[in-house]
Amino acid sequence: MGSLLLPREDANGLDLCHWHKSRPRIRRDGGWTAGVGASYRVLRFRLSDTGPVSNGVGQESGVPVFLRVTRNFTDQMALHLYGGGVAGGKLRVENSSGNKLREKDFDPPLFGTTFIGRF
Repeated sequence: MGSLLLPREDANGLDLCHWHKSRPRIRRDGGWTAGVGASYRVLRFRLSDTGPVSNGVGQESGVPVFLRVTRNFTDQMALHLYGGGVAGGKLRVENSSGNKLREKDFDPPLFGTTFIGRF
């Protein structure tokens, strides 16, 4: 058994992983790992020039917190299952001059799955 704190590949944050036994080519230990992670994200994007806020700017920010469970079938095949939510989520709209027009809190659930096969 072991644990490892890794930087997230897709965002700023950390992913704490826990695994059981070594990683043989064919899994005899069940092949399960688990991890928790969080990151702080800010996404800014330009709004359409034909929408209600012409050439405005949208911003989404928050802290996605998640639990990941992975089933490693072999060294080349794995299934990842994710679940969690966004803490402190905010949506913001600014006009083309950068003045805030609206801001709203949100807290959506997060669910996802990934299958990885290496050939």
